[in-house]
Amino acid sequence: MSDLGLMCILALEAPAELDGPAVRAALARTAPHSGIAVESRIGEAGERGLFVAIDRQEFAAVPLARRIPDPQLASAIERSVFWRGRRKAMKAHRAMIAIAASELASGHGFVRAQAVALTRLAAAVAETLPVLALHWPSAETLAPPGRLARAVAEIQSGSWPIDIWIGFAVLRFVGDTAGDLAGARTSGALGYFGCEIDIAPFATDDFGLPMRMLVSGTGYLMTHGDHLRPGERLSLPDGSEMVCERVAPAGGEPALIRLRPAPPRDPGAD
Repeated sequence: MSDLGLMCILALEAPAELDGPAVRAALARTAPHSGIAVESRIGEAGERGLFVAIDRQEFAAVPLARRIPDPQLASAIERSVFWRGRRKAMKAHRAMIAIAASELASGHGFVRAQAVALTRLAAAVAETLPVLALHWPSAETLAPPGRLARAVAEIQSGSWPIDIWIGFAVLRFVGDTAGDLAGARTSGALGYFGCEIDIAPFATDDFGLPMRMLVSGTGYLMTHGDHLRPGERLSLPDGSEMVCERVAPAGGEPALIRLRPAPPRDPGAD
């Protein structure tokens, strides 16, 4: 998140201007049941941007004739494991549209609502310009422009595009005689839940398994909020179960919701 609120960047091949009426018309499709206002404004550096209100949430969209900073872009390229074509697409990147919320939201439901509005606005802008990619800085992710249209459809059907809003990384460790260990951890979940989420490392030959478990667990929390107590079981849509722990790392690192595969239930426990 920025100091003001959630933000995203639409990467472009060349500088472009924002067309207020076109964005307003596109918002009628991406946010069909929302109250919307779109105004053109001149920024401090003389750039012509847009002020957009969606359901009483306010955003500024500003065109910038420069690239995403190289260290930030390199990290996003490395971490965006769900998009294979990202490296090729970003070679043409020379300019961008930065979109940021005007207020910092707090609390799971409020941050999620801001993410929904921001995604709908980004999708609308992407309908009016030749966008190369969507960059969500707090998650360190990149997504192809077509992902935005699908994200809007998911939101309208009650699902959450967490692969855009939150970053996911597999963690691998050299184990003992039991084999190598693999886990996974989020980046960017902090704004939604007050902590990051991880899968505790465990022995497995399927290094994609911790990622799938983490995505599923994060999706559950995005829907229901963080109400898990230590030791509580989390039943995932695929039928598997996880056990929740609370971890407070040393050195000032953010707190963690740690999920572990749950042991088999004792049939006689009930």
